[in-house]
Amino acid sequence: MLGPEWAGDPGFRRGWDPIVRSPYLWNPEKKIWVSYENPRSIQDRSLFAKRHRLAGMMMWELGADDPQHSLLAAMTGPWLRS
Repeated sequence: MLGPEWAGDPGFRRGWDPIVRSPYLWNPEKKIWVSYENPRSIQDRSLFAKRHRLAGMMMWELGADDPQHSLLAAMTGPWLRS
């Protein structure tokens, strides 16, 4: 789900920010920090929206979703479950 320029690059360290509930990549040598969404972070946002009775959610782009539609499933899952 990450762009080809970062996927599998051993220079990047994966992390999880517990406050904003998002994954990130950090390359200390190149001083590059990348924030992105994954199924876990999107599901957290979807659960928040449903819990607070928001009208729904939206996403800028699904181009990075995988063939299993993991991002879309994470977003819609809480809304489809009763």
